[in-house]
Amino acid sequence: MIALRTSRRTGILRVTAEGARTFVYFKEGTPIFAEEGSAGETLGRLLVRLRAITHEQYLHVISEMTRAMFQNEQIPFGETAVELGYLTEPQVMTALTNQ
Repeated sequence: MIALRTSRRTGILRVTAEGARTFVYFKEGTPIFAEEGSAGETLGRLLVRLRAITHEQYLHVISEMTRAMFQNEQIPFGETAVELGYLTEPQVMTALTNQ
């Protein structure tokens, strides 16, 4: 992680230890969000895989969710993507059904 910070990298680091997976999201070397891996695919990764949103849009949604957390708010991925204009509510509902 020090190398990622020093090189100011943006992306996702997958950490696996004792059967648990965690994904740490970096923006320009700074960790902005972390999520525990689950048995199923997260909504955001599903939407990227289905090409409903781009990877850049995915990172923007995660960044906005993180910003909201610093203000003691928790907003779901789908709601944030709709607010940013990347998806419509029906698209989110369809993705949640497919998830």
